[in-house]
Amino acid sequence: DAKSAPAAKEEWMGIYHQGQKAGYVRRHLTPTDTGYVWGEQWRMRLNVMDTPQTVHTVVHANVDQQYALMDFSFRMLSSGVTFQVKGHVVHKEGASNASLAQELQGEMITGGNTSPFSFPLQDPIYLPATTQMAFRHLSLQPGQEHAFQIFNPLSMRPDTISIAVIGPETIAIHDESITATKVAERFAGTTVHAWLNDNGQVLKEEAPLGMVLLRENERQALGGGWQDGTPLDLVATAAISVDRRLPNPRGLSELQLTFSTLRDE
Repeated sequence: DAKSAPAAKEEWMGIYHQGQKAGYVRRHLTPTDTGYVWGEQWRMRLNVMDTPQTVHTVVHANVDQQYALMDFSFRMLSSGVTFQVKGHVVHKEGASNASLAQELQGEMITGGNTSPFSFPLQDPIYLPATTQMAFRHLSLQPGQEHAFQIFNPLSMRPDTISIAVIGPETIAIHDESITATKVAERFAGTTVHAWLNDNGQVLKEEAPLGMVLLRENERQALGGGWQDGTPLDLVATAAISVDRRLPNPRGLSELQLTFSTLRDE
């Protein structure tokens, strides 16, 4: 049976890398007359180019009753630099092709400069995180696959996310064993695995670069698991090891690399 529409609620998740806490996510959903107000706040402690910094990300969106996007604002603050993206779905009157009767219009603001953008839409469009909310209206059976058109504010372009239902699996969250439905979300060449409970709520996510998100309460997310060690270094985490030292790298005019044992995880 389809999942019932949720009431206003708030959810928290801790962000971990190799067992060490790197941040947290707060998500909240509030019903309105036309759909929902969706909000998401991220806070991560990172080490970028040997400089510790805290990255704050805030997303606010109005979505319809199927969680498709109506308008949104995205804001990321790091080391005093702010990156903002705003957008809204426009219904184009008099369009000759009904499938192109909508358009996503908006602007990117960074460094004091504003750049407008627009993309024609053939289908309802979602934010990456709200596609998980859309699953609340679906019956999740192993082998099923669903596709959604999404807009990622970081890449500044529409994309398609494919979500495949893998099936039930028992996972451990803070020493508690829970049976959940595992799904694989694939877009932009990456795969994210997520585990959902019977209400469609996300209990765990495994993202690229070894990032793991775990469902927590507010006290656990804000106060638990933090360590005084070096913050997560994304550059070092994404770096690919080589088997030799280059004697004079600055004098090279050409460099060929061979990759092996690549896997889709």
